[in-house]
Amino acid sequence: MNALQLRRLALVVGALLVLWGLSTLLGHGSDRVTGSLALPRLPTTTTDTFTVAHGADTVRLVQVSAGVWTANGHPATPGSGSDLLRALGDSATPEVAALNRSSFGRMGVDSAAFVLRVGPAAHPRFTLLVGAQAEEYGSGYVRLAQSDTVYLWRGNLPSLVRRPADVWRDHHIVSIPADSIQSIAVTQHGKHYAVRRSALGWTVGGAPADTMKVKVLLAQFANLSAQGFGGDRTGDSLAHAKKRVQRTVTVQGKGATPLLALTLDSAAGSFWGTRTGDPTVYRLDNWQVIQLTPAGDSLRTRH
Repeated sequence: MNALQLRRLALVVGALLVLWGLSTLLGHGSDRVTGSLALPRLPTTTTDTFTVAHGADTVRLVQVSAGVWTANGHPATPGSGSDLLRALGDSATPEVAALNRSSFGRMGVDSAAFVLRVGPAAHPRFTLLVGAQAEEYGSGYVRLAQSDTVYLWRGNLPSLVRRPADVWRDHHIVSIPADSIQSIAVTQHGKHYAVRRSALGWTVGGAPADTMKVKVLLAQFANLSAQGFGGDRTGDSLAHAKKRVQRTVTVQGKGATPLLALTLDSAAGSFWGTRTGDPTVYRLDNWQVIQLTPAGDSLRTRH
């Protein structure tokens, strides 16, 4: 082989190495590639619907007034919808991670992705597919629908989009300051007692009550929140099974209308609570119910 043939062979090998390097870079995203993901800027007052679909689950977030959101028609946790709005406008520039459709499955931006649609379902402003969590903490892979470019997104957006529907909803049940409570009536399996405030202190069933234990009971209503929610079937089951009702709690202030009237029933290893005037079915843990409805004798003063 003469010198000319050797030079030609070297050029061919060099060209093959360059092509192999580009294939690795673009197909597997092992290095950073310069690029940008341009999303429309959304005003903080937007009333666009944010829809997150994943499998059979769908979450619809709507801003009904400044900073007030609903999640699937229910009140959302204060600030949660605005968090998503801010995350979409994150100033951090996403980096191109891959330009090849063969990477979709590995990065979770295929049919397994969380699909975020912003705007009306028929004509969304944009549709973003949020995929797997990346190696870098607090990051994930995203791509626009109809695009083969996959981006590495650093920020809260991937984790927010992956939230289950119940997490978006407002878990708060009631907040009642201790000094506004005049009495607490509890029914347990047909047994009834009442804790009442008097000029001389607290009583339970007409007998002196342990002041510290009553303070613990009052504190349960300072910021009562549910652990989750029941569906329509749970509500129907509770409505048609009055005989199964196990506990009730009624908190009375100075007015005639109770500050809280809570009915508690257990099913499938959990307690479900409904309050007068509120169709929501709340899920409460056993420890919460025990603290809300302690045995009457346990509140009495021990001499």
